[in-house]
Amino acid sequence: MNFTQKEKAVLQELMSGKRNSEIAESLNISVNTVRTHLSRMYAKTNTNGRMELVMRQIETEASLHHLKNTKN
Repeated sequence: MNFTQKEKAVLQELMSGKRNSEIAESLNISVNTVRTHLSRMYAKTNTNGRMELVMRQIETEASLHHLKNTKN
């Protein structure tokens, strides 16, 4: 997926189970900025929430891992 560096950072924090306030504190950004990044990622991935976004990312990583292993 074509995420910005900040979106990737937010997603990484999200995947570790953090809430918006914890993500904001960890990345030194506002909670509103976290929400903005999440909204943009939902739009880019055609997902409707945190869990769906995380599941899509896990599926994408698994697919990339599979493709990498089948080329070797």
